[in-house]
Formats: sequence, structure tokens, C-alpha cells
Amino acid sequence: MLELSYNNGSTFRSCQKKFYWRYVEHLEPVIKLPSLTLGAVLHDGFDQFYKGMADTDVYHFIGQKFNEEISKQEVSDQEDLLVAKYIALGMWLNYPYKKLKEYDSIESEERFEVPLCEGVKLVGKVDGRIAQYGNWWVRELKTSGLSQRQFEGRCQTSAQGTGYVYGLTKMGYDIKGIMYEYIKKPILRKGVNETADEFGRRIMHDYKTRPKLYYNRYLSYRTPTDLSNFEEDTIRLAEDIIIKLANGKFYRNLDACWTFGAVCPYEKICFTDKPDTLTVQLYFNKKEVRNGGHTITGAGEGTDGRVGSVEGVDEGSNGIS
Repeated sequence: MLELSYNNGSTFRSCQKKFYWRYVEHLEPVIKLPSLTLGAVLHDGFDQFYKGMADTDVYHFIGQKFNEEISKQEVSDQEDLLVAKYIALGMWLNYPYKKLKEYDSIESEERFEVPLCEGVKLVGKVDGRIAQYGNWWVRELKTSGLSQRQFEGRCQTSAQGTGYVYGLTKMGYDIKGIMYEYIKKPILRKGVNETADEFGRRIMHDYKTRPKLYYNRYLSYRTPTDLSNFEEDTIRLAEDIIIKLANGKFYRNLDACWTFGAVCPYEKICFTDKPDTLTVQLYFNKKEVRNGGHTITGAGEGTDGRVGSVEGVDEGSNGIS
């Protein structure tokens, strides 16, 4: 059984060889980019809040999670994570949509597994469902460097968002679309003589003084035609993946080796006839495979896609994470 998620599907579209390393060989990079840690911790914090954790406790939760991640890194790599910690704290501390009484109902993170076609099921995990004025929405937290106009335009064609609506609709929920809670990434730049701590605190202050620049909410509807098109396209994608799994011929997309200034973590092993064993042991963890399947994956994995802060509604494509 092939479990197709947004994560592995977008990875396959981006670079088949990366898909091979990640989902066939099951190699997970040991070191995560600071942007991935930012997205993962921030999502966990918001989920705790919607489950009932107090505002100040969420703030300390986010700080503690980052402290744990920072302690795992070499000293040379801790500075970027420290700045990411301040970004996450600033994003949460000044978030303007914390009045839960304005909603009819709130449901926390939810996983779905629905049949797509023979031998394939679509899996995923949404940030949550939220009801307002009698309508149910998928709740999606996003951080982005895009302008508001760019962000809202790309939301309309987000395969990830459409997939979430599709999955929950197949489970029997009446979902109108996606409620995007949008937080813009900091626009400040680190000064030449500024320490990471000073820069981080300046970012936090900027979130406090310019909330209209950084925070927004956007409702993105999905029609029955949108869901039908998504189903057709995703079935075709699944068929392509099954063919590649059968013949083992995964090709590299050299344009995907660098994304937003960061090199692909698999570049270390991707251009050799046979990856060096020591390199693999140093830079990757071998993920345990459930049920003996080829690409059996958990929804919402941290290495690609929603939980991480990879730039793209479709991976590496358009600046929404």
C-alpha cells in the first residue's frame, strides 16, 4: 500500500532523487535547518494553545523547545537557532488572534487516511478544524516572506490546502475551505556589529510595534471542481510514483539542489556511485519503516512540507511555509 502525503508527493515533484533518498532509502538528515525548527516548534505551540494551554505557558513552551534544540547543536551552529527562537517568541507573543470566544468550535490537530485509488491512500495531518458563523474551515498556520497579495494568490492554488479539504471531506466533514493564519517572516537584517541576541530582541520588538505588517488572516474557499481536479492530479502523481518504485529509475533535478540559499541535505551523497558509509552514518538517520512498505510515511513529517518551514505551498516553489 502506497501512503501518499503532501510531503512525499511534493518531494517527488521537486526532485525524484531526493524522494528516493528520503522515502525509499528512508534516510533522514540529522541536522535540521533553523527554518524547519521554527515551523515545527511554532506549530506545536499553537496546537498546545488550542488544546487549552495558557498564553504565557505557550510562550515558555516555545522557549524551552528551542533551548532543547540549541543544546544539541555545535556552538558554531547555535547562533541561527537562537535568532529563530526570538522570531518564534515574537510571532507568538504579539499574535493578535487569540480570542477563542469568537469561534463556534475548535478542534485540534487531526490526522486523516482516505482511499485514493487502488493500492493508494492519501494521508495527512491538519493543524485543526475551526467553526465560525456556522461554517467549518481547515485551520492552517503559515509563515511566509511573501507580500499579502502574493500570499493570498498562492493560497488559492495550494495543493496542500486543497488536499487537506479533500481528505476531511472524504471523512464526512463539511469543510468550506482553509482559514490561513498568516505570519510574515521578519524583514529586518542583522547589523554588522550586532550580536545574535541583540538582533533577536530587535526582531521581537518589531513584531510588537508593527503588527499590521506581520499578521493577517485569509479565508480560501475550495469548490467541488477544485476537489475533483485535485483527485485526478493526485491519482496521476501516485501512478508516476508507483512506476518509479517498480523500475528504480529516479532522476536528479539539479535546479532543486539549492532552495532559498540552502543546499539540499542529500547533496553529500547524491553525486557518487555509492554513498560513503561513514558519510551516511554522520549526516543521516535511518528511519524505521512501518508495515514493510516502500513509502509508508507519517503525515506532517518535519523534513518536508507543512510542519517544517520549507519555503513553498508546493515545495520550493513560492515562499509559503
